[in-house]
Amino acid sequence: MSGLQAPLDYMPWTPKEAISEVREVIKELEDKVRLLHENVERLRTYDLRDVYSMREIINSMKQDLNDLRKAIATLEDRIGRVESLLSLGTSVGMWKSSTCSYKVGDVCTAWKLDEASAERIVNVFGPDAVKEVDGAKRVVVSKVPLLCAFCPLYKPTKPTA
Repeated sequence: MSGLQAPLDYMPWTPKEAISEVREVIKELEDKVRLLHENVERLRTYDLRDVYSMREIINSMKQDLNDLRKAIATLEDRIGRVESLLSLGTSVGMWKSSTCSYKVGDVCTAWKLDEASAERIVNVFGPDAVKEVDGAKRVVVSKVPLLCAFCPLYKPTKPTA
């Protein structure tokens, strides 16, 4: 992404890439805000008679504000796209979890989570997203259906005759 001029119609290939790009834009926003603060501080030190210099600083600040507006619009667009992907993934995951033979009760028995993975899931989805079953940490699929959408171990239940 080059500066704040990224096209709004760009579609990231993965949510991870989209999140990375959102982080880049946030960093650019932080830099612009820092520059605005610096310009405000410079304005405070100017002699009121130096109108020309103040006009240049104000014009620079106007441009920075316009850049900030564009960056915010870009962020809103990217966040909307990530939300759409998450919504679609959640819908697919809900269907898969309802038909998966590894779902016992509300728990996925296909995966045993290590401590770090369990902690990450809890940090994102809440404390009730992981449950300990038979000494192993397991995903509560109703709380994290998005994971089911991408599960390579999915095995549909056998239809009853």
